[in-house]
Amino acid sequence: MKRFIYTFVLLAAVVTLTSATKFKANDYESATKRITANATTPYEKARAIYSFLANDMIYDVSGTINTADECWDKSTGMCKAYCDVYLILANHAGLKARVINGIAKNFQGASNESGHKWIAVETEKGEILCDPVCGSGTVKKGVFTKSDHDMSWWDVAPEAMVITHFPDNPADQKLKKPVTREQFNAMPSFEPNLLAFGLKPADVLNHFLKGGTLPELKQKASRFINFVDFPATNQLRVGKTYEIKYINKIPAHLLLDPQLSVKSAVNAKGNTNIITFTPLEACELTLVANPSAGDYEKIAIWEVAPANDKDLKNLQSVDPYLSSAWKKIDGLQISRLKQHLLDPNELVNKIEKGEVTSMPVLYTVEKTKIIDMPLTSTLKAGKTYHFAIADPGDAEILFIVNDRMSTVSSDWKKAKDGSYTRDFLVPVAKRISIIEKCDDGQYQPVVDYDVEEPSAADKVRLEEKDPLHSEAVMALDQAGVQNLVKHGFDANKLYKLAVAGTITSLPTFYKGGNYDIVEIPLTETLKVGKSYTFTIRPKSDKTKWAIINGKTQLHQDKWSKKGDKISIKVTPEEAGEFIIACLEDGNEKFDVVLVYMVE
Repeated sequence: MKRFIYTFVLLAAVVTLTSATKFKANDYESATKRITANATTPYEKARAIYSFLANDMIYDVSGTINTADECWDKSTGMCKAYCDVYLILANHAGLKARVINGIAKNFQGASNESGHKWIAVETEKGEILCDPVCGSGTVKKGVFTKSDHDMSWWDVAPEAMVITHFPDNPADQKLKKPVTREQFNAMPSFEPNLLAFGLKPADVLNHFLKGGTLPELKQKASRFINFVDFPATNQLRVGKTYEIKYINKIPAHLLLDPQLSVKSAVNAKGNTNIITFTPLEACELTLVANPSAGDYEKIAIWEVAPANDKDLKNLQSVDPYLSSAWKKIDGLQISRLKQHLLDPNELVNKIEKGEVTSMPVLYTVEKTKIIDMPLTSTLKAGKTYHFAIADPGDAEILFIVNDRMSTVSSDWKKAKDGSYTRDFLVPVAKRISIIEKCDDGQYQPVVDYDVEEPSAADKVRLEEKDPLHSEAVMALDQAGVQNLVKHGFDANKLYKLAVAGTITSLPTFYKGGNYDIVEIPLTETLKVGKSYTFTIRPKSDKTKWAIINGKTQLHQDKWSKKGDKISIKVTPEEAGEFIIACLEDGNEKFDVVLVYMVE
């Protein structure tokens, strides 16, 4: 915890400055006339005398000069000598002044029990408190450093003076309710020149009496701003949100440093600038000013305490991605997760419950915004996962299982809000990915998953849920599988045939024809001289069907019809392509439907 540094009375040291203006020995009357020559009111005269002593006298760190005459002659002395000289000059100026006896605080805020003296002087504005000793300079480690015309200890408000000066007589505090010695000892030190930031003495005193503290304020920086409000404490908490409100005196840009240790936002209301900020980690946080020309200059310094459990909860409420739960996850993946639209609070809860322990491989994206996806690095075959992607517009997004691709916009379910969803049963595979097409025409990955090697139980579960995703069926050409099912072939029958090893390949399907398959050879290769049966259910009576094998062409009249089905038994006669084609009503040419190769 830092305190402001104030110096009053220290003993035994070295004086680092020579004395200033000299007057004739004990010639107080003529000196008074010269000192107050430009003053017309009692207030101005009293101020001129303070200014003379503060500027021309040097504090006696040896602690030997206590009389007015010796102090006057040598331009140095202790607090008693300063005050005695002030009384003599004030008397020659026709002012009524008196010395206040008490104690004052040193560098560390502790009381100087050897005593201190300061001045009360009557003016047309009332009795004014001042301390020419404090105004003349400071003593640090026994070395006196002269101040540069410090007027902050002139006409000190009683509420500010009592923070550092405790008089023997409570009435000399000039407060309606005097401060007790215990209260005085408990308060930190405070230089009145810090009031230049726009602070009100009564507010500062009341704040200190309630046990409050202040940040370390840099008085020279008060030329930039007046505070309207700021965190009146020397220690901030991680995860708690604060506000700094200020009015510029001169053009300057304010910011908090280090910037990566704080989340902040800047706005304004009228001529009042507002910085709203939340510390993200323990650090020394500094408010700095960067004037339009010049280097950064410190204004205020706070210590941010190390975060406890409550602080971390506060931090999560500010930004769920700042939760300590994320420390369990790869930080790079977290930064890329922010590109998407998943609910971070829900993710934090899942991480804390142990439901999320790893992340898929995420990439920097251009267009894809994922709403929901499995938060794991590895998927399980036979398990169903939910995916949701925000409306991609014209962007092309592909879903890849091993090397087989499908377009999200054509194969996923579209919701009313334009998003696309899919409940995906994971087949036996090595990798599942989503990729997007970039503006430059190149494809780049969005997310990658590994697929865990399935156990026997996984395979059973997969086959029970969706036989088409069984290992046996997945070994077949997937375009052929999808077309078989599309044209009405029973998936369970296909699965049983694949498991039994009855089928190992499929014919090539084309888009032509509107029909259901009842029976066809489930192979890609036929044999010359072997007979095969083809039975289909056309969905239009006007469609004409044909089989072409080299020079052989078998048209509709060669097919037998039974109910809504047509059937033909064929024995290929030539090696080469074996084609089933159809002529749709209104077309002039046949369309290819199925193609086999004949050995």
